[in-house]
This record gives sequence, C-alpha cells and structure tokens, in this order.
Amino acid sequence: MTKSAYNDIQLVVLKTGEQIIARIKEIPSGNKVVGLLLNQPFRIVVDDQEESVRLLPWMILSKNTEVPCVADHIVCVIEPIDDLVSHYMKY
Repeated sequence: MTKSAYNDIQLVVLKTGEQIIARIKEIPSGNKVVGLLLNQPFRIVVDDQEESVRLLPWMILSKNTEVPCVADHIVCVIEPIDDLVSHYMKY
C-alpha cells in the first residue's frame, strides 16, 4: 500500500478517550480549522487479554457516513500503523 493513497486515513483521539479511525477532512471557518469531517468512522477497541483489535462503527445508529467533530473535542490526530489501515480498509 502506498502512503499517498491512504494519507487521509487518520487516527483521531477524542477527549473522551475514544480512538477513532476514519478518512478525515478539515472543516475550515475563515483562516481557522474548527473541526474535522470523519468519513466512515470506526471506534477502535483493544482487547488486552486476547491481544486483539476490533473496529466498531462509531455512530452505529446514524444513517450518515460522514460525521462532523468539533475541534474542541479532539486531543490529537496521528497517522495509524499500516496494519490498522489495512484492517480499516476491509470495511
């Protein structure tokens, strides 16, 4: 997999502690980014006992595939490891 093909897939950590993987786009307002648009967001669930990672739809009861997230709710945005991106791409 080439990095450039999937560089919009990011790991977003929220103030709630949730880790979300999604394709992201910035939501601008003037010269400022006020949030992110999360496309097909999945919550990451780590099972330490089984040493496994599961992806669960983040907004399971929504018809929307894109979810706006206000910048104030975001702790950080980082690049996920390749194995996680590959797992995400299966959905």
